[in-house]
Amino acid sequence: AASPLAAAAAAARMPPPPPNPVTRGDSNGTPSLGGGGGGGGAAVVEVAARGQAGFLIGRGGETIKRMERSSGAKLNLDSDSQIMQITGAPEAVERGRLIVEECIERGIRKFEQINGG
Repeated sequence: AASPLAAAAAAARMPPPPPNPVTRGDSNGTPSLGGGGGGGGAAVVEVAARGQAGFLIGRGGETIKRMERSSGAKLNLDSDSQIMQITGAPEAVERGRLIVEECIERGIRKFEQINGG
């Protein structure tokens, strides 16, 4: 496995990420609501990890677990696409999106402080 510093250096060489968040939904960015079932829809939002996949997961998965508990949403990071999928009740998904975006920003700031950028 690559060291965290090697992974961070590789992430720094990546092309700029797409605008954040990448959202499935209507043209206004409203999360899509699933139909059917016993009432209450499920929402899905996708957020680009912007090179912060390791930071989002955390040691032993602790960070992603904490974000799930705090938001009430289910978080799933696709390591290949670097997209965090957030699913659950619309309110939980919105809380999850805000928490994930703040975590990404913290990771970027920390990386820049370490690397003088």
